Amino acid sequence: PDVITSCSVLTKLQYLWMARFHVLGAGSVGQLIAHALRQHAFPVTLLARREALVQEFRASGSLLTCQYGPGQFLIEKADMELVQGSGTEIRNLVVSTKGNDVVDAVRSVRERLLADCSIILIQNGMLAVYQELWNEVLSGWDASSRPRVIVGSLTHGAYLASSFHLFHSSRGKGTCTFAEVDASLPCLSNLHHQQKWTEPRSLALQALLSLHSLSPEHPHTHRDLLRQLQLKMAVNCAINPLTATLGCLNGQLLEDPNTRDAMRAVCNELHEILQPNIYTTAQEMFQTVCKVATATAQNRSSMLQDLSMGRPTELPFLNGFAVRQGLTNKVPVPVNTLLHQLVSFQERHSKDRSQRIGLSPLIERAV
Repeated sequence: PDVITSCSVLTKLQYLWMARFHVLGAGSVGQLIAHALRQHAFPVTLLARREALVQEFRASGSLLTCQYGPGQFLIEKADMELVQGSGTEIRNLVVSTKGNDVVDAVRSVRERLLADCSIILIQNGMLAVYQELWNEVLSGWDASSRPRVIVGSLTHGAYLASSFHLFHSSRGKGTCTFAEVDASLPCLSNLHHQQKWTEPRSLALQALLSLHSLSPEHPHTHRDLLRQLQLKMAVNCAINPLTATLGCLNGQLLEDPNTRDAMRAVCNELHEILQPNIYTTAQEMFQTVCKVATATAQNRSSMLQDLSMGRPTELPFLNGFAVRQGLTNKVPVPVNTLLHQLVSFQERHSKDRSQRIGLSPLIERAV
């Protein structure tokens, strides 16, 4: 990979040891990142919670398959080990679980993290996810050994056709953003994170930005990062709960003026509650939501998938975040509140709902 040329002073063995990535959360996003890392020769270890999954992976030849078209496959070999127990030390940890599980995920491997490690977060609702991780974990870390934190945001569409067979439906179309933030600061909206843009890029960040198959981007400033995260928040707060509530495909939201109005209202409310640290417009938010709904028209959102399968959703980090911010800032958010209430109700009755909605054999991660 390109990053090797900037680390020429290292021996190959030193480099490979420092460049190993552990991926916690081996769903579609985790495997997409793992596969891209392996394509560029970075060592990868997937972390599993069940021994049965480790055995299944090893029995399959320890292979990750990425399909990006009819008869078009890329196959890479990786390692897998249990989260629990005395596994290898961790220098670069990719956390690709849902937002609800990030705190527990980091805690579960804290004893294995090296003092100068990097934690890479890739979740929906990053503004809320980072804040909770800081409150619950990072704030209690000794400043001298606090890890580097890299936040990531993806627009790729991918789903698992089976345990280790990934279908990358947006290869060549999606992008991903990676940027290091200041882990001593509790909130991503703090512009003092900009200091990280003046420092040399860490090995982990260089590695992630070398993954050409994912079209990686590094924002020019922290404001640019916030703008991208705010646009992603709008997409997830509008598309996910509406599709989950209505049981429809992403593209169907564009077919009715009522659902279009609801998506626009979500964006207007988000724009208000994110003041004064807002770096986009309500109109750009709405346009981005429509663009994503069009690009993923035939997909079922991750929130709809979660409800269909009786799993917890990322609602607390999306519309739940909007409701909390509205209360804090004394700004009414009636549409986000209603969506939060409706999805919360459906979560409590998700088992009944999963019987009413036919389950696809594919495990999607579309939005």
